[in-house]
Amino acid sequence: MDTEGIVTGLVSASSGSLNTLKSRASDADSAVSTLSSVSTLLATMQKSVDALANTRDVGAYTASSSSTAIAVSANGEIRRALLRY
Repeated sequence: MDTEGIVTGLVSASSGSLNTLKSRASDADSAVSTLSSVSTLLATMQKSVDALANTRDVGAYTASSSSTAIAVSANGEIRRALLRY
């Protein structure tokens, strides 16, 4: 009986499974790292969106026009006044 060949075959078969598991573990670690990065970026984006929604942090602006046909509001909207003849 070739016990050395049997042991070598079993070790080789076991090594293949172990290498596959190590590769899958590495892939899972990479996926976790990527998801963590995405989560951090989304949190940063949410803070930016919240800041945009909060108008108290927006500075005051003034505007004027030499034309009576144009009206400018403080919130940045420009509206065309109705012309009356």
